Amino acid sequence: MILYDAPDTLSTGETAPARDTGARKGVFSTAGGSTWLLVTGLTLAGVVAGVAWVIFIVWTVRRRRARRAENEAFTEAVDQR
Repeated sequence: MILYDAPDTLSTGETAPARDTGARKGVFSTAGGSTWLLVTGLTLAGVVAGVAWVIFIVWTVRRRRARRAENEAFTEAVDQR
């Protein structure tokens, strides 16, 4: 039997109160552990990466549009001569 999210101080052979939620291979500890920190950290990292990706895409598109506008302005200036 696996004890999911076991308390950090729990060692082999000790007992802890648990709740059976229907998971196939284990039960969940009612005392809790620090797994929520890992899940929260990974979730925050994912959100930050997603926001950074969107900012990067917007920045790249704006930079390309600015370059295209500069090139068109330069071409028009050369053509007018």
